[in-house]
Amino acid sequence: MRLFVIVFLAGSASENAMASGSSYSLYGIGDIMMTPNTRSLGMGGVIAPLWSTLSIIPDNPASWCAIRQTMLQGSLDYDVRSSQSLSNSGFFAESSINGATLGFPIYTPMGIAIVTGFSPLSEVNYNVNYSTPQPTPDSNTTYSTQYQGQGGLSTFFLGGSVAPFDWLALGGAFEYNFGSIIYSALGNFSTYYSSSGYAPTAIYNKSSPDGFDGRFSAIISLGDFTLGGIIRLPATLKTQFSQTYTAPVTVTDTSSTIYYNQTLPASYDVGISYRIKEFLLATEYSAGNWNSLLIDGSHPGNIQSDYRISIGVERTGSLHRSASFFDRLSYRFGGYFWKTYYYINGTPINEFFTTVGAGIPVGQNGNLDLALQYGTEGTTNAGLIKENIFRFNLTFNFGEFLGTRLPGQ
Repeated sequence: MRLFVIVFLAGSASENAMASGSSYSLYGIGDIMMTPNTRSLGMGGVIAPLWSTLSIIPDNPASWCAIRQTMLQGSLDYDVRSSQSLSNSGFFAESSINGATLGFPIYTPMGIAIVTGFSPLSEVNYNVNYSTPQPTPDSNTTYSTQYQGQGGLSTFFLGGSVAPFDWLALGGAFEYNFGSIIYSALGNFSTYYSSSGYAPTAIYNKSSPDGFDGRFSAIISLGDFTLGGIIRLPATLKTQFSQTYTAPVTVTDTSSTIYYNQTLPASYDVGISYRIKEFLLATEYSAGNWNSLLIDGSHPGNIQSDYRISIGVERTGSLHRSASFFDRLSYRFGGYFWKTYYYINGTPINEFFTTVGAGIPVGQNGNLDLALQYGTEGTTNAGLIKENIFRFNLTFNFGEFLGTRLPGQ
């Protein structure tokens, strides 16, 4: 049995089910994660027209031209979800590490820098149950089914940047995608095997893909305007898929392993920013061709191409070390609309979010970025689930900014 077969069968339980994490992460490769840079998240997720000044933007290699000193960066997330269907509700909270990055300037007059690190690509975390037991052929016995999923994919990257002209910055990164996702389906019976003839059964599916791709970006500075673009190339992931079937009472335990390819589609971001004194206004459009996603040669029917529209505003704090603490503070606002790659029961699953953030100087060599996000995902129509989501993001960057700003900063 293929991985996506189990996943799609689980989708029929949505109306009478609740989940511990995102219930929609049981489709595709799970929830696609946004950039781990908290400054960007405070500005609605804009990344293409921003520079890596006091913090590194991992997904935009051209922005690394602004790095002036060795920088070490780590990110944390705290996610709170309140889920509701037409008949049930649930609450879930979790914290997670959201990547780590290390950047080295090589030759700052030409913006040459090297950056490496890892960041999450997707997350699977759900626990879906049939709330009403289903009858078996034996009318005296009922059963319920529980679907669980954990894991996700991560990306390790290594790349560099260069500014051949004052108005142009270029960057690229080599990326290795890896991880594992475990899906399980657990059948529970109201009576034991001795009286009903049925035994609790479980099916565990583990998918372990890995493969390479590349990312390239460019930033053009035209006075107070900055234009940015990012392209992520498609990838083919070699996948090991194993399935284990267990029935404890009858001591049945069988397993099988197969290998196949799955693809990750090309995606792109284009954005523009405009500086008015200490204020930076920015907007961005991003999209991914998820219609080209193939798992063992087949496209999952509940996956569609996605796009996101982001807007953000930043009051940029002073970069001079002699400035006061309050003059060095940065404030951010933003929001985004995301037509996600989920398409369930004939219904597109969309996200609407508003964001706020701040950049706080820590001593002379550090910077703390904070972001709060609040929004919704999904709908209670068509037997689906609506999730109200609150996220807190934190990135700490230790380094030292030296030199002058690049154009557009």
